[in-house]
Amino acid sequence: MGERVVDDSFYVLFNAHHEQLPFVLPSLEGLDGWAKVLDTSGLVPHNESRVYRPLETLLVYARSLMIMRLVISCEPNGR
Repeated sequence: MGERVVDDSFYVLFNAHHEQLPFVLPSLEGLDGWAKVLDTSGLVPHNESRVYRPLETLLVYARSLMIMRLVISCEPNGR
């Protein structure tokens, strides 16, 4: 049998429109929030460490994308 593979989960926000658009971050059970991994608009510092809340609205600038990484708290059983 194979071993369990554990990896990060990502949410990609893609805006091909000529104006900025709002995106609402998903909410999942056990989710602490979302951390920004990439923003192609170039308007956000690369060392941003903020965690965005579930259901928070983000503005994605025109013709750019953001990649958000899921942040989950550790469960009592160590998962």
